[in-house]
Amino acid sequence: MRGWLSEERLGGSRLVLVTRGAVAAGVGEGVADVAAATCWGLVRSAQSESPGRLVLVDAEPGGGPVSWASIQSAVGAAVVAGESQVALRGDRVLVPRLAKTGETAASPADSGLWGLGAGGTVLVTGGTGVLGAATARHLVARYGVER
Repeated sequence: MRGWLSEERLGGSRLVLVTRGAVAAGVGEGVADVAAATCWGLVRSAQSESPGRLVLVDAEPGGGPVSWASIQSAVGAAVVAGESQVALRGDRVLVPRLAKTGETAASPADSGLWGLGAGGTVLVTGGTGVLGAATARHLVARYGVER
């Protein structure tokens, strides 16, 4: 990938990387291939450094061989729409989006977004600094985190 990105004559083209089961693209779907998920993470980092040059396509996990026609169709749709990541699930082409839940809660803890409750354990990275200590105190006082 690094060699392809550094090749000047390919500057106007896109490299498409196809994985299978690297991302959870729907509710209840897990990551089937952790190694492929690692590849996705690496390529997503490269996408931020080379916008518009890399396209990620994830085929349905556990399915049969990925047909070239379905990949071509997905890539074509992604490129036209300016998408850099798509997942093929059946005959659907899915793209990552944030969506509102439709519920308004008083706090993240009330909505269940944090999954925090009394007696919970939280890891605060960088917790030895001023901001980390303030965050830890807030988690104890507001959410009842004990560890």
